[in-house]
Amino acid sequence: MILRCAVVLAIMVILSALRPAAADGALRAVVDPRVDFLAAVARNAGFEEYRSPQAASPYAGRVDALLKPHLAHPAFDRMRAMRKDRGLSYDAVMSLAVHVTDPPGLAERVDFAASPARLDRRLVPDETRALLVQLRDLATVCGWAAFWTRERPVHDAGAAQLAAAVGKHDLVAWYERALGVRPGADYVLVAGLLTGENNFGVGVDFPDGRTPEIRPVIGCGAWDAQGMPVYTATDGLTGLVAHELCHSFANPVVDRNLEALRPAGERPFAISADRMRAQAYGDWKTTMYETLVRACTVRCLAEQVGDEAAAMRAQNDAARGFLWVPALADALARPLHDHPAGQTLDTLVPTIAETLGREATRIEQEDAKRPKLTETVPADGARDVAPGPIELVLRFDRPMRTDSYSVTGSKDNVPAGLKLKEVRDDGRTFVFTGTVEAGRAYVVGINGGGRSGFRTAEGVAALPVQVRFTTRAK
Repeated sequence: MILRCAVVLAIMVILSALRPAAADGALRAVVDPRVDFLAAVARNAGFEEYRSPQAASPYAGRVDALLKPHLAHPAFDRMRAMRKDRGLSYDAVMSLAVHVTDPPGLAERVDFAASPARLDRRLVPDETRALLVQLRDLATVCGWAAFWTRERPVHDAGAAQLAAAVGKHDLVAWYERALGVRPGADYVLVAGLLTGENNFGVGVDFPDGRTPEIRPVIGCGAWDAQGMPVYTATDGLTGLVAHELCHSFANPVVDRNLEALRPAGERPFAISADRMRAQAYGDWKTTMYETLVRACTVRCLAEQVGDEAAAMRAQNDAARGFLWVPALADALARPLHDHPAGQTLDTLVPTIAETLGREATRIEQEDAKRPKLTETVPADGARDVAPGPIELVLRFDRPMRTDSYSVTGSKDNVPAGLKLKEVRDDGRTFVFTGTVEAGRAYVVGINGGGRSGFRTAEGVAALPVQVRFTTRAK
């Protein structure tokens, strides 16, 4: 049988013009020695999230060369032990970075024993203080301060690139008007030159009333021929910065309203628990943080960038398992647009809870009828895919129509020449072929973007999902 379908490549990257000069009140950007030092230690301790192909660069190579003679230092063993025993990973590492002074001092900026509001709970005080003793010694013996001075041209370039790339939209002003939670905070973007595709919404609250610090870490995954970091002004980057900024507004709302939000939060988490955990959202509260952040980010993009960028963001959220985010974003559209100045997001908790409860019921009712993607090759999240020709295999839990399918994604993130090779197992297994390059991240959408070609014979479409994998560097 000849299949009469083509792969749909929805071009999802919309470029925005660089701002020629920073306006008053525009977001500042820096490269932070604390962030890079902790990221450097994590990557050399073997933390895979800090060793992705997107984190590779000439700069990372020099960092690794600096630390290579010291890999037997006990700081690395303690980092690995805290990862095993406490789950030290991802944003917990960055949370520690912004709560201490610059290396080699690494002194507590707030008393860890007092459970600072924004210090990650995986950072148990006594263990973390013992780690800091070893990190101070490591920073001294490896000569981190001198290295940092030598690398200033790279740092200056990264900060300037990031500031210019996000300078077009006044995201902070929108959040302070619409959400009204953190007016007067100090907002500075941190260029994460060693975090690759990972981004972290971290910051510091001071119990003595000092100005709160909001320090989103925005990963750098592109470098030019001269070995300098590159940030490009796109709607995707704007959405990313908006997302990370929003954590400082939305997370405290969840914390203040835990019991009111618990019933509404536990049901969506149960629906997508496996997919949430695979993305390091291990419980309903963390998932609720992400839910509220994602819905508010959609609203921010709608008003700051445009409806197309907002719709794309909502579709991507649904494809990552946040099936309820588009409806929540719609429910918040009018209230956030008309939000009285100074009124906090807490007043919308009943609307949030009602919407999530309604969405959970809808998803639960539809779930039994809907086909599910049970396995992919490469697996979602794979980090060591060989470059060159590739087979993308999609397996469903029931027979699907064999004359229709929808594979979506950006032309920059889908394997080159992706096409359907064959359908097996009475329509349960689809095999595509293409080519992937070394050291690249790929994102392949299954349905989504208004396309729903993967469907059962009865016409029930599979939910949009995304398969993400990275290839090995040569």
